Amino acid sequence: MKVYKELEEIARMNAKIADAVNRLEKDGDWDGLDIQCAMLIDNCVERNGHLYRGDRQLDNYGLVDDEYYCEQYSGYCEDDFHGSLYFATDTKGLFIEVPFWN
Repeated sequence: MKVYKELEEIARMNAKIADAVNRLEKDGDWDGLDIQCAMLIDNCVERNGHLYRGDRQLDNYGLVDDEYYCEQYSGYCEDDFHGSLYFATDTKGLFIEVPFWN
């Protein structure tokens, strides 16, 4: 039988991700956030209470509770919401984008 080393590596990383998600969810309310789809966004600049990447403003609500920047939109019936939250990292200009929908 053929052995796929890359597939085993992916499975091990997925197990680590699931463990980290479980630890994070114990510390707060992350309902509706798709944490497993979090992405690093570089070259970001905080300016005038908003977050920018190049000329594009990433948020439309500014800094929320001194914790994250929020880009939120409502659905067609305006009873559902979707968007992204942007969390700072210790690296200047590097943020974590976490999509959400409720």
